[in-house]
Amino acid sequence: MKKKVGNRLIALLLALFMAVTMMPDMAVWAEETDNGVADEVQECGYEQPKAINVGELDEDEAEDLPIVRAQYNAADASYWAVYGSDYYYSKMSGAEKQFYQALYDVNMSFLTGNKSAGYKTFDSTRHYHSGFVSIGSLDLDTALEVAKILQMSNPQFYFVNDEMLYGVNSDGKYQLALGVYNTCSNGSARADKTNGIKNKLDSWVASIKSKATILDMEQEAHDIIMQNCWYSEEGNYHQSSAGVLLEGKAVCAGYAETFEMLCNAVGIQTVCVTSSSHEWNKVKLYGRWYVVDCTWDDDADDTTGTVYSYWCFNVSDNFSDEYGKWSHTAESWWSSYSVPVCENDKVITDRDYNYQGVDYSSVFDVDYYLKTYPDIKAAFGADENQAFMHFINCGMAEGRQGKSSFNVISYKNRYKDLRMTYGNNLRSYYLHYISNGKAEGRKATGDVTITDGVSVYNGVDYSAVYNYSYYIKKYPDIAKAFPNDDISTLAHFVTCGMNEKRQGNMNFDVNSYYNQYADLRSAFGTNWRAYYLHYIQNGKAEGRKGTGTKTMQGTTVYNGVDYSAVYNMSDYLNKNTDVKKAVGGDDLAAIAHFVNYGMKEGRQASSKFDVNSYRMRYKDLRSAFGYDLAAYYYHYMSSGKAEGRQATGKVTDIDEVTVYNGVDYAAVYNFNYYVDANPDIKAAFGNDDLAVLSHFVNYGMKEGRCGCEAFNVLTYREKNGDLKAAFGDDLKQYYIHYMNYGKNEGRKAA
Repeated sequence: MKKKVGNRLIALLLALFMAVTMMPDMAVWAEETDNGVADEVQECGYEQPKAINVGELDEDEAEDLPIVRAQYNAADASYWAVYGSDYYYSKMSGAEKQFYQALYDVNMSFLTGNKSAGYKTFDSTRHYHSGFVSIGSLDLDTALEVAKILQMSNPQFYFVNDEMLYGVNSDGKYQLALGVYNTCSNGSARADKTNGIKNKLDSWVASIKSKATILDMEQEAHDIIMQNCWYSEEGNYHQSSAGVLLEGKAVCAGYAETFEMLCNAVGIQTVCVTSSSHEWNKVKLYGRWYVVDCTWDDDADDTTGTVYSYWCFNVSDNFSDEYGKWSHTAESWWSSYSVPVCENDKVITDRDYNYQGVDYSSVFDVDYYLKTYPDIKAAFGADENQAFMHFINCGMAEGRQGKSSFNVISYKNRYKDLRMTYGNNLRSYYLHYISNGKAEGRKATGDVTITDGVSVYNGVDYSAVYNYSYYIKKYPDIAKAFPNDDISTLAHFVTCGMNEKRQGNMNFDVNSYYNQYADLRSAFGTNWRAYYLHYIQNGKAEGRKGTGTKTMQGTTVYNGVDYSAVYNMSDYLNKNTDVKKAVGGDDLAAIAHFVNYGMKEGRQASSKFDVNSYRMRYKDLRSAFGYDLAAYYYHYMSSGKAEGRQATGKVTDIDEVTVYNGVDYAAVYNFNYYVDANPDIKAAFGNDDLAVLSHFVNYGMKEGRCGCEAFNVLTYREKNGDLKAAFGDDLKQYYIHYMNYGKNEGRKAA
């Protein structure tokens, strides 16, 4: 709708002139105000939706909602949803919401797809629609109101015109559909229009998001419409956002719905509302609602996009009523949906930042937060509630600054008593400032260099082994990682530094402490942290020395077990240079590696024991342990050495294993025969009789390989027709049969 007057006097003179000179049935422009002629009916650019009864509907005309929802392009639907508002939807009854959602799904599917519109023909004219939906238990008047709200709450459905078609199915139930502009009825052509609109919206929204504050973003949305649209009733889409987006000309409906789209897209909650002849917006800023009428702010005669005002921008309901009551009085049915009340003629930015009983206003301001953190602005745009909740749920824990007068790092570094109490629980510093610090006059900004670092962490005093200044001086990587942060530095020492054997002060070197005390090595092994804690809790009081010892003797005991029968530190490190490189001269690390990895890997740790020789020499051990190499070490330690078993030397004559998973394959298998007859097997497994037998059982029989001189599976199959009939080409079954029955039956097998 277009406001064409500059002040009330001009409006009065114009209205009087029109009343005298114009014929009674001549239309008056939608934006002309009536401040002086109470009885004259004013006509405006906004057109009430036309409810058209199309009579009885065919059985297949109602949309199948499960199919519609299944065909959703979820990504596209998510993109377009942000342009709409769910404010009025939240005020609806259950039945109204059900109908609203069904109609929404049909039109979102229509928007994101390329389906052509349906149509009904009457009066020799096609009336296109996006799809019929049952109104459920609603009466027709209420359903028409809900449909009107859906269209105004979702201006991304730009293809919807001012028609609402309704009819009844064979059961006498009402179905309703939104009308579609003829030029948007073809699916392919509409898809092209949608892409063009999307590109334009992306550009406009990016421009809006580039602005610093919520008010700046709102004003940019307003100005974009002013600069890209002029008032006209001549456009093809003047009752829709498409008028602005496709043609650059519209009446009040196009202005209001496009403004709603742009604001909602960046998180500024915005709705449309209508009188009988006009459509405008209400926008929520800093927790309060305001009237915005872009139509009235645009100049009547300007088509250049350069002449406009902010006359009806962020004002109260009373302001708009005073200057245009006839066009800004909401239709009576809106009262059922709690149209927002606008009470202020000036934006109040000092909003209420109370959440769960805590007032965060001393540490948070939404405009400062959005301006300071582009990632927050990119994520939430101007949505102040989401920005505030991000600060509550994430921002404080991340140490983000929510207001110019409070910097949590400055506050933390300035007060050691707070660091001792809260450590790195950053959220607690904000809450302390809110509840006490501000009232105590504590300073919360400015750079602070820490010199008196804390030494207590989780209730433990580490001063016997740690000094903040010493630690950051000795380790530049720590100082660089945690600049001017004694809490994080101490946390690093406790959680990482001790495990890394870092020296925390001049009086304690964990390497020396480890080397000097065998009882501690036996107790703690390479649990380096335990040595620090032992010194703090006992060692210092016992007079133990914490520095000065550089060498130590190796050990063969690990977790109370003596591995000397199979392990010697020197042999192990000399034969396994990778281990030596990894553990250096650390005897506990060496034996730990041997016990936890070396035995499983078959590494030799003593000149008196070679696990491969021991394994290949004794069939009974291979049958018992298979490839569990560690078991051979333990057997030698517990029994083999005492039994006088040989554990070194090359083994050439293998006493083969023929039992696999409890089954003896000796009737069809001989190790030496199998590897000689199958060179590929010999090349793959060498003298590993377990691996060779495994191959025979799992692959060889299926492949028909000969496992011994006494059995040829092909001969066995051809000589025994009953078996051939039973087993066909399942060769493995012939081996099994011969083992279980055939040999005892005297069947010929070679």
